[in-house]
Amino acid sequence: MSNTQKTNAPIAGKQAALGLMEIIKNTKPQEILGLELVKKRFIQNYNLCNSGNMGDVMYHRQQVFLRQMIAEDKGLANADPMSIYKAIVTLGAKGWSVDPQDKDVYMLAKGGKVVLWPQAQAHIRRLLNNKLIVYADQPKLVMEGDFFEEENGKVKHIAKRQSKKIIAGYIRFVLDDRGTEKYIVYDESDWESWRNESQQKDGKNWRGNDGQPNPGFLRTKLIKHAAMDTSWPSGSTPVGMETYNDVIDEEIAYEELPKTETKAETIAGQVKPTKQEAETIEVVDEEMNFADDKQAEEGTTITDEQIDMEFN
Repeated sequence: MSNTQKTNAPIAGKQAALGLMEIIKNTKPQEILGLELVKKRFIQNYNLCNSGNMGDVMYHRQQVFLRQMIAEDKGLANADPMSIYKAIVTLGAKGWSVDPQDKDVYMLAKGGKVVLWPQAQAHIRRLLNNKLIVYADQPKLVMEGDFFEEENGKVKHIAKRQSKKIIAGYIRFVLDDRGTEKYIVYDESDWESWRNESQQKDGKNWRGNDGQPNPGFLRTKLIKHAAMDTSWPSGSTPVGMETYNDVIDEEIAYEELPKTETKAETIAGQVKPTKQEAETIEVVDEEMNFADDKQAEEGTTITDEQIDMEFN
């Protein structure tokens, strides 16, 4: 009897998966969010991968924005229904928000399918949600002539303001309530390699600052790469989690953004970046990430509580 159960279990699982796909494919994009199975998968994913057991609250909150986006964007409204399902459940697993105020991720139609375009803030949120950090400093840029020293995993930096040539950048993370620090440092060779991988490697974001990257743009790149650094624990995959990496697109070219006709230039309720801003991966908006330059000079930090206040 036990042998029969082992043999039939995978078949039953496969049949259930095929049944789900059939339901999704036969459902209009505008109606997918109304399916109880979609709601359950999102909530299950969120609660498995994020603390607080807030999956139900998060689903109802995100549902408002997702419905608006699909209603307003013809590309999303006509996208492959299965890709919409994949995007929704992946949002749950990642803990990302499509609320324009949160500035986590854009949801776009690309090649007839839905893709998620995560911003730097989304990657920081992952570290917070997984309790890998307590908070993160605003990224700092090191100029030629500054006092800069790395020793035993710590950074000593005193700005001398003698030059505008950027030679390094770093971000400090605080890992726990004891104040354990983690610094991740990058230099010019690092962002040169990022630039060479970009679709707009000679654009103004990369070359518009006397041949250097735009400082605000470079900070967003530092945040993203530091948050995705391989030194972070990857963690185990929760049993029952469902996520799809094929709907996540880290590289969106400006030409791939949907054309809009409104004066406000929005993507289904999401603020559309200008061509200069979107020449490569990130939208150039320092407020999107942490703080403005004045606050950064004063050593501003972003805490989990501040993210709740600012973005929720």
